[in-house]
Amino acid sequence: MASKPESATLTVAHREAQARNAAIIALLVARSWEGVNSRNLEPFAQQWIAALIPQILLFRMRSASISAAYLQAFRALETGLNDGWIPEIQADVPEEKIRTSLWVTGPQAGRKKVNTQRELLRLQGLEIGDAAVTNLLREAGSQAAASAARHVTDGGRDTIIEAVKNDPRALGYVRVTKDDCCYFCAMLASRGFVYKSDSFSDSDSMFSGAGVAKAHDDCGCTMEPVYTASSALPGRAEEFARLWAQSTPGTSGRGSINAFRRAYEGRS
Repeated sequence: MASKPESATLTVAHREAQARNAAIIALLVARSWEGVNSRNLEPFAQQWIAALIPQILLFRMRSASISAAYLQAFRALETGLNDGWIPEIQADVPEEKIRTSLWVTGPQAGRKKVNTQRELLRLQGLEIGDAAVTNLLREAGSQAAASAARHVTDGGRDTIIEAVKNDPRALGYVRVTKDDCCYFCAMLASRGFVYKSDSFSDSDSMFSGAGVAKAHDDCGCTMEPVYTASSALPGRAEEFARLWAQSTPGTSGRGSINAFRRAYEGRS
């Protein structure tokens, strides 16, 4: 939560920088997938993943470095301190974790999409065309690109979370969403100020990560450190908090989540 306009400006610039970094890797993943077809799917995918992992790790390091620089500038503004504090960059991730994500969202998802559509058409006495196969595989490539973007931006998110845990000056953090975020990210942002020892236990299978830092593929959320509890929430978090209060009376647990989702997505 920024207590100064200059700090709030830094947060906006940080989220935009992370979004650009994620968009670049997503584009690289999608474009490199264009050479795939249903006949060369598995061998192509193996080479594709091997070539992408170094790129994803590079952009994850960039994400972590972007967040580290943001943290230093934000902390100096909020605390008035220039004590040489340096956050530790959190860029390490098991390569097998990235490999599995790319395989599941890319070739495995693509094969499943094609086989499902082929079977549906077969029951109607029809055959799937090459154009339909290409489109289905392209959809899988987009899923893989979104997964890669999550792994990249997790470098920045992890850097902020770990820095807050280890910074005696920091009280906690808040979630900063993109304007068109999904209902779950909006719900997490609505929670506002999250203390270091706190966590958000409710989740679902499309999200990963501990506490408020849960992120899904193509998630555009970042974290803002908190040095004072008296500041306004960033982005649309105040709006989300009001919506939660308005939509969830008389509910609890999953019922509250569903009520908030209906309200957020405009459903009765």
